[in-house]
Amino acid sequence: MSGPKVVRIVTKQEVMSICRGRIDAVRDAIEQWRKYASSHDALTVEEEKSIERRLLAIIKMFEREQFLDVQKQCTIEISALQTDMDKIRNEAIAKAELERSMRRRLQYSAETLIKTFASIQREIPEELSNIASSATTASESDLAAMNTSLSRILTEYTMSSIEKQSMTPLQKELSKKLSEGEKLETLAEWKILHDGDSKSAEKDHRLDRLLAEIEAVEDKTAIQPFLERITLISKETSSERRSVLTDSLILDLVAHSNERKAKELAIASMREIRSELHRLTSKPAKDLEVLLTKAIDSNDISSGKLLRDKGIALLKEETKTIAGTSRREAILKGLSELGYEVRENMVTAWAENGRIVVRKPNENGYGVELGAVEDAERMQVQLVSFEQANDTYKVSRDIDRETIWCSEFSRLKSLLEKSGTALHIEKALPVGSKLLKQVQESSTIPGRERRSKESTSKKIHG
Repeated sequence: MSGPKVVRIVTKQEVMSICRGRIDAVRDAIEQWRKYASSHDALTVEEEKSIERRLLAIIKMFEREQFLDVQKQCTIEISALQTDMDKIRNEAIAKAELERSMRRRLQYSAETLIKTFASIQREIPEELSNIASSATTASESDLAAMNTSLSRILTEYTMSSIEKQSMTPLQKELSKKLSEGEKLETLAEWKILHDGDSKSAEKDHRLDRLLAEIEAVEDKTAIQPFLERITLISKETSSERRSVLTDSLILDLVAHSNERKAKELAIASMREIRSELHRLTSKPAKDLEVLLTKAIDSNDISSGKLLRDKGIALLKEETKTIAGTSRREAILKGLSELGYEVRENMVTAWAENGRIVVRKPNENGYGVELGAVEDAERMQVQLVSFEQANDTYKVSRDIDRETIWCSEFSRLKSLLEKSGTALHIEKALPVGSKLLKQVQESSTIPGRERRSKESTSKKIHG
């Protein structure tokens, strides 16, 4: 079918630009992964070499023009890097949570001993009170000293009984644990089983989990205000008051966690836009890329939405212009190879006027009209006549010329595909199904006013 048709164009230049953008996104993901893994002491030479080899493999795919494979592999690599960062993050949180749990168990052990000492009217060592109030916020060195002190106090207590049979249930339990060489942290389980305070333990566990997130993901300054509040809570004598304050602290930690996650999403969004902008060469694009980099490096999202919106608008505008130009150039280059007269300024004239007519230098009466909107993703292509079809002979001659154009269009499609440009026919009419559109011959000359006269049927709209 060589009558009027609507075609969709995807040029090699467009696909290459998309692939470059995806490769830039992979590079950015590698940079993020490397920084993240290094900050958690999880970066190995073998892993770095492996990811560099995979990036090189993608680049070689691009050089071999395996563009679909490039896009697919880029998506796989970015997903793999993000999965690895999530794994590192979860492991770091789990480690921090374990350390917090050990602190909590030390606190439980001290509190349990204090209750026991009080019940038998035994003097409570100052060290024991200090452990109960400070274990969850103590430094690493102080924590080690607390463990030593608690072990000594426990030993003195269990050994103070003259006969093992006269030991209290707590003494027997502690003696058993010590004799078996088990860590004192397991006393947390003893507390839950014997005190029945599982609800409180569950709350403490959630608190430790939230604190562990901050310790694993953020810097030390971020957690300090929360640790100070824990210290104040531990000094409260009223259990009810402590419970209320703990609930309030947990709510604030949840809000802090949600705020951090929202910030991470905003930064990730800015990084994505920056990667896309990197393939553009205009000054506005480069200036915006600099602003995004500054915001990302400073972890400042105050202007994130504005920068992102500007980036999306700029990408849409410039991508549309670049794509439109490459599509028009591809079609005109193909027609030029078929012998049609194509001048240097025709791409610009076509973009400005929305349509253009090309013709062969030595052929009178006919031309090919190309019509498209700004990005030229879809084009109207049809043979047109510079003469009126006022007799049967002219109509017959038009059909003959349409048949020739049918063959030329097939060659045009083949030429474009060889150069890497895909041409898809979305709508087409058969030869002779409608009279040729008649236009003024002057419309083949860019820069002059284009006027056309419709013969019978309407234009085809894509």
